[in-house]
Amino acid sequence: MSTFRPGGILSGQTFKLDQSEFTYKNAYGKWANVPRLAIQTATVTPLKGGKANLLIVGSGTTLATIELPAHWAKKTQKWLLKELGK
Repeated sequence: MSTFRPGGILSGQTFKLDQSEFTYKNAYGKWANVPRLAIQTATVTPLKGGKANLLIVGSGTTLATIELPAHWAKKTQKWLLKELGK
């Protein structure tokens, strides 16, 4: 299992990837679970105010949308694609 915290441990944002699924959880109760085999890629779309959406995409469909600060979204995208071997 691989764990990633883009803003450090105090940020409250935790991403995990194991053999079966990708999970996201934040300090305010928001979460997402996506089967690992369903993930084809991850993209980042900018929003206003220094935020961005991290989109988890599979088979041409958005499987999860996670709003983060833009630099955290980019770091998470790089981590996830590296862990998936893409």
